[in-house]
Amino acid sequence: MVAAFAMKEETQKPAFIGGRMRVAREFLGLSQQGLADQLGVSKRGIQDNETRNRVPGGDVINGFVRLGINANWLLTGDEPMLLKDLGVPAPALYGVEQSVPPSHLPSAQEAATPALDLHTLQTVIAMLEEELERKRARLDPARKAEVISLLYDEAAAEREEDARRSKVLRLLRLVA
Repeated sequence: MVAAFAMKEETQKPAFIGGRMRVAREFLGLSQQGLADQLGVSKRGIQDNETRNRVPGGDVINGFVRLGINANWLLTGDEPMLLKDLGVPAPALYGVEQSVPPSHLPSAQEAATPALDLHTLQTVIAMLEEELERKRARLDPARKAEVISLLYDEAAAEREEDARRSKVLRLLRLVA
């Protein structure tokens, strides 16, 4: 981890996902437009995420993972920020024009790791949000990230879309 970033993080640890998105974006040396271009979303969407006007969807979170950012850190603030500092390989970035410094790109061995199923992640997050809203419940960020991770793992194990949704719904009713 870069020493200057580590110092900034100790004195100013953002308490919400949008703040952590901003920290990661700045660490990667990207403008809001540059990040939007990398993730395939609008600049306005990035602005809304960073200012708490909208919670980022699975496409944005997956995009950060492709750029080498730890999704758990993004969702909860739990260390470390970079996947490489976890010893976990980042998904493949090849074939995508990058403005990210080469030191942050995964090695060829790391790139062989399968990427997240974006559709499944988006479905899990949406279903969790709907269930929490329906029950007027809240989860602290660490627990929410853990629930998303567990739901994703279970959903990804199912081949059929209906079976995925059914399994996630059953599990949600147990935890939310």
